[in-house]
Amino acid sequence: QAEDEFFIEDLFARLNIAVPLSAPEYRNALGGPLPLLIRRIALSTSFFREIVDIRNDRYQHLDLAAKFLYMTRSPGFNSTKKATLNDWVAQYRRARDKGETIATPAALAELENETRQILDDMSGFFRAKDQLLRSQSRITLYFHIFRIHRGIGVAMAISMEQLERFNADVNAARLKSQRMAGGSREVLSESEQTLVNFDHEKQSLNDGGALERQYGHLRDYFRRSFGIGLPEPL
Repeated sequence: QAEDEFFIEDLFARLNIAVPLSAPEYRNALGGPLPLLIRRIALSTSFFREIVDIRNDRYQHLDLAAKFLYMTRSPGFNSTKKATLNDWVAQYRRARDKGETIATPAALAELENETRQILDDMSGFFRAKDQLLRSQSRITLYFHIFRIHRGIGVAMAISMEQLERFNADVNAARLKSQRMAGGSREVLSESEQTLVNFDHEKQSLNDGGALERQYGHLRDYFRRSFGIGLPEPL
């Protein structure tokens, strides 16, 4: 269902030439209560309308919104792979049909509200179309950081300037590592090796273990560089 005829026409055109649905498009068609929640988060929050800086031509915003809701409902660094999210959406459809508590209007409203609160925190921290928000893997990690801080009831421990320096240092360490691979005699410091390890983990976009290791590397960096102790994973 859509109000925009373009999306409907595009869907039928792709069906006729056997172009498969993307993961968020598939979940959007599964039915149940979650697709509506996912669309509301993706379409009506300032984070997606003003702050995030990724395309939405294949429903990438809906993909992120589904991950945010899932991470709010399932604390910890869990997998957000396609099969996991698909099963989760289908689970809520079955739960609604059976009248289970997790799919009641009150439970769904609580899930949506908690997710919106975290995104509001992020919108107040990042700038409009922020260049730090161009990578789904990095955005997911940032959501975890804000989720953890809100979960223990404390304000964000780091500043925008410190996070920008972190990203600049990650990029510098990556370039140095690449030069070394090309024959340079440079040597990575212990701190730079931590940043290279952080950067390598981004290849596992939806792996919970990789995200938790990234958070560990980030905690190590901020302890070394700024004396800031980020919270334990939650």
